[in-house]
Amino acid sequence: MPSKIRNRALEKMIEAALKLKLYDLAVSYAMKIKDGRVRNSMLIPIIRGYLSEGQLAKAIKVSKELLEEPWSSIAKSEIIKYYIKGGEVMNALDIFNTVEGNRERFINEIIEELVDSPEHVSKFFELLKEEELVSAAKKLLDILIKSPRREYIELVERIAEKVPDESVQVKVVSFLTRAGEKEKALKYANKIQDSYLRSLAFGEIALGYLKEDDLDKAIETVKNVRDLKWNSRLLAEILIKVLRLAAKEESEGGH
Repeated sequence: MPSKIRNRALEKMIEAALKLKLYDLAVSYAMKIKDGRVRNSMLIPIIRGYLSEGQLAKAIKVSKELLEEPWSSIAKSEIIKYYIKGGEVMNALDIFNTVEGNRERFINEIIEELVDSPEHVSKFFELLKEEELVSAAKKLLDILIKSPRREYIELVERIAEKVPDESVQVKVVSFLTRAGEKEKALKYANKIQDSYLRSLAFGEIALGYLKEDDLDKAIETVKNVRDLKWNSRLLAEILIKVLRLAAKEESEGGH
């Protein structure tokens, strides 16, 4: 057969073998594919299949002996997640330490895939080097700010204590505010020294109070916002809120 037609036929055979959970057979078909890119991409679902059946040794063997980069790193990601979910953090660390190249991207992808489980994310953070914690913390907090989940509060507070970077602290404040923990958010906002970042942190909390119609606390919090543009915007928001509440009271009084 011409190479492209042969490769496509082998891909179909591999897909059929995967459906039947005949992973050894799928590997033998994959190794007949001469195109390295296609062969490597077909080995990844085979590794996932092995792991889904608990056949870790075979998954590692394929990862070490048959895969090239960047597919090798993808396979390592799958094996690391397998170890973490099984509570085998030290084994995950052994694999993690073999990762080369773009480790930040690798870390971000694992966080995205583990984010449904705070316990697994927490274990993964134990594997990271000090210099990797900042980017990992930012990635996790960016996800949580968009979708605040209270089960992450404890882990986020541990991150706040361990990672002094003030840009991370602002994200911690944003998450805690949106998760309904404004008093805790204030504690971390008060530690921020940079004037602009401090303004962002307190501004986030002030907006949180405004959403709850707590004008007194919103006004009190805005006093810590030193950035003039941010301060002016917040005061305008407060004024709008005051006028809306006044109009609402007047309307209700008229009835």
